[in-house]
Amino acid sequence: MTREPNNLNKDSLHNAVQKIFHFIVITGLPVSIFLMLISVIYKSFNGGFNTGIRNLLVSAIPFVITTLISRHQKNSVLSLVTNNSSLALLISMCFGFLLLTLIDIMANLKLEFPILSLLLSSTLSLLIFERLNSRNETFYYGAILGFLIYIFFIGIPSFSSISNNQINVLNRVTSKEISQNLKVESNFGINYNSLSRFLKSGDFKRANEETSSIIMKILDVSRIGEISRSLIRTNQGIFCKDILTIDRLWTVYSKDHFGFQTQLKLFNESEKREEVFAIKVGWRKFGDPIRRQDLNFTKNAYQGHLPVLFDDTSVLGGLMNMSPHVEILEYYSGCKTKNESNL
Repeated sequence: MTREPNNLNKDSLHNAVQKIFHFIVITGLPVSIFLMLISVIYKSFNGGFNTGIRNLLVSAIPFVITTLISRHQKNSVLSLVTNNSSLALLISMCFGFLLLTLIDIMANLKLEFPILSLLLSSTLSLLIFERLNSRNETFYYGAILGFLIYIFFIGIPSFSSISNNQINVLNRVTSKEISQNLKVESNFGINYNSLSRFLKSGDFKRANEETSSIIMKILDVSRIGEISRSLIRTNQGIFCKDILTIDRLWTVYSKDHFGFQTQLKLFNESEKREEVFAIKVGWRKFGDPIRRQDLNFTKNAYQGHLPVLFDDTSVLGGLMNMSPHVEILEYYSGCKTKNESNL
């Protein structure tokens, strides 16, 4: 009995879809990890040639180990999973979930040892070892399932937030540069030593908290959400020295990566459209305003990401309300223009 043409077409389409999905899983998983590893190694060279070479050499260690295992202990290792597909699926699923968990954690830790490079290269070497020696595809599908479970319940890991110390960025500003570029003034008797110290050490989270605290103190408000245009106008003129001082500190210590000056440039480039500006500086994620936990306090954050006057106490359910920050930015623009005209 011959099969009908429609059934044959359906079978052909089904087989084609299966082959495409199979190719994506088997090829896409190692390729994506490989690209992440290359990105980490590339960024590590920003901290100098020695730092980059160290990351490169550390990344090579797992490949050397798996090569030795492949030559001498291959059968013993493979017997753990090849005889039990269910066990292999469970192990690989846990492995995929754990991998994204560790990437999310390591990307924000201040570690001198290039642990993220080691983690990614270990994963890649295991995938290659498994593919070349056992060709048991259960491991790949299990790892993908672990990834999807993590993303569904927790979200996409902040891979781009690789910490300064982890890639050992040596962009320290010298005392001579500071003295030449900084002019610290205040009309409110504000002591900027703490803010300077936090910025100089690269502790951008505490620097951002200190910045918010200073501005709330000057404007006499208890939370960022109370900042408004009328309130700022009440302090018109006398607030300028302090807002310019805050910007100088952020601009100089971050080498123009952060600060109101950088934000204003991006704001103007966005034609003062708040949503476009928010995307440029990383304040919108998947089309929505970010939450407090989405802020990136490393040097690898989007340009202009900091400082941020974060108000999440509005009716937005924890999402960022940009209005207070935009009001400060507009005020800074006027102060900057006035200051330049007086020079």
